[in-house]
Amino acid sequence: MGGAHEVVVPLQRRPAPISERLHLAKPHDVFPYASSLSRRQDHDHTIAWHPDASQDRTHPGNLDKLTRSHHRAKTHAPGWRTWQLDDHTHLWRTPHGRYRITDQTGTHLVETADTGPPGPPKTTSPLERRLAALAAA
Repeated sequence: MGGAHEVVVPLQRRPAPISERLHLAKPHDVFPYASSLSRRQDHDHTIAWHPDASQDRTHPGNLDKLTRSHHRAKTHAPGWRTWQLDDHTHLWRTPHGRYRITDQTGTHLVETADTGPPGPPKTTSPLERRLAALAAA
């Protein structure tokens, strides 16, 4: 979704063109196991919006859709953490230290070791190593 024609605004609220572009590109709730395709979902900044941070501005690459209850859980419930890996892929850590990847095809379990404290997944493939590096950040 990035590129020369990307719309970026220094506002927390998104203008109509960004809202429409987001819905067309990402019509679904990105929370693990979610199924909502509603246009009335909350638009969430993956990297928290801050008025003084230029990289955290409102643009489609930093926005995702969540139902209100999923948005509140991500933002306020202890233990939830998410990383946006690309425009359509997210790595989620649950409050129990389990990892899930969400993308256009659904939610995928990331296997981790059953021993020790919750942490990044044990890796074998280049994708899993990238995910682990992002989770450790």
